[in-house]
Amino acid sequence: MSLLRTLALACVAAWLGVMAFFSFAVAPLVFRTVDRAVAGQAVAAVLPQYYAWGGALGLVALVASVIQAVVG
Repeated sequence: MSLLRTLALACVAAWLGVMAFFSFAVAPLVFRTVDRAVAGQAVAAVLPQYYAWGGALGLVALVASVIQAVVG
């Protein structure tokens, strides 16, 4: 069952890493380098994929944790 714990931990770590990288590196850089309206459109175009990946990683972590709790 250590594999499930590792999977859940890796998914949560990746999810938090993606959130931090996008929030503190990508979005500020885009807003500094291009016009505000274009930057808003660019960030708005990225957000659906951003949320989809976050949801997928969270779901995998949740399922792995539930399986680990039920089996272990």
